[in-house]
Amino acid sequence: MSSRKLAPHHKVSHTTILHDVKYGRAIDSIAAHVGKDAKRAILKRDVKIGKEQVQQLAEIAEVDPETAKEVFAQIRTVGTIKATNLLVRLVYAQVFGTKSSTGNKSA
Repeated sequence: MSSRKLAPHHKVSHTTILHDVKYGRAIDSIAAHVGKDAKRAILKRDVKIGKEQVQQLAEIAEVDPETAKEVFAQIRTVGTIKATNLLVRLVYAQVFGTKSSTGNKSA
């Protein structure tokens, strides 16, 4: 079923459906590279992490699973979403050599 058909049924825009699919894929990537416990912790909101940083962590995990595992271990100990998001953004910039957000990797 397409996002355009699902959206009215769930009373959201088709763009929201597409964003949710992207988020779900990021969660699955984290599960594959970091571990299923990471997926559970994110979905149950046992860790404080924003959606953009979930996607960034997934990108990190795809190119450097060990770094992603270390970052996730640190995320478990961070007390605020602001600190978690900053941590992920900093590591993302180190891994990809940029300060830009998800999808804007420099070569």
